[in-house]
Amino acid sequence: VISTWCRGRELLRRQLATARAPLQTFVRSRQARKAVRLPGTAVFLTRATNETPPILAHHLAHHHVLHEQVVLLSVVRANQPRVAARDRLSVKSIGAGFFQVRVCYGFLQRRHIPAALRLAERDGLVIDLDRVTYYLGHETPIPGRRIPGMAVWRERLYAFLARNAQRTATFYGIPAQQVVELGIEVEF
Repeated sequence: VISTWCRGRELLRRQLATARAPLQTFVRSRQARKAVRLPGTAVFLTRATNETPPILAHHLAHHHVLHEQVVLLSVVRANQPRVAARDRLSVKSIGAGFFQVRVCYGFLQRRHIPAALRLAERDGLVIDLDRVTYYLGHETPIPGRRIPGMAVWRERLYAFLARNAQRTATFYGIPAQQVVELGIEVEF
């Protein structure tokens, strides 16, 4: 079961990576520049640091709006039990209201994104945590025979496990009333 979970996550990650554009290209794109900007901050969780999160591209393509501040947040697990608060967060401005934020937790620490974002003020990123909107991607794996990598029965097992996994918002301590979850189906 564990090997199926790990292999399924890897296949899903590879499948999603084929659709990603470089982040700088996205920020400079005509579509991003012409988008209507809403007041406030949007936080998009992402694994990749130099690529556009699929959920951000999906959101812009369907809604044609962006918030004034767009935070692309990556959570990293360190190979140590704890990471001190002063070393936990790094903020990088990309321009045009986009920021890359990297949060690093030790493997024994509880992950709490709103608490981590409070630390961003020391790096010049001011966020009203009561008015921030968190955009989370929800990938629904669809087992299929077109993409090789696992036996179909293991793909079905992975799809079952993914449906029953803990919600991302709960895992990261994000208030449910501030979450917008956009889903995509991914055949793997």
